[in-house]
Amino acid sequence: TWEATNNPSSCNATGDWSGTKAGSGSTSTGALTTAKTYTYTLTCTNSKGTSTPVSAQLTVQALPPGVPGVYMN
Repeated sequence: TWEATNNPSSCNATGDWSGTKAGSGSTSTGALTTAKTYTYTLTCTNSKGTSTPVSAQLTVQALPPGVPGVYMN
């Protein structure tokens, strides 16, 4: 979930997501099955300028063999 202030005219997503996003919202990543650090960055613009990019990171680690997996929705 994210929310930008000061009425952005556009927001751009980069990293492990991409494209134009609304000034506020939420999204689903879907299943993250590859062990790595996922980075989601958002930069917004309005008539006064461009925001500093803001990022969230999520690290997915591989389970050792035989360890049960847990999945949440």
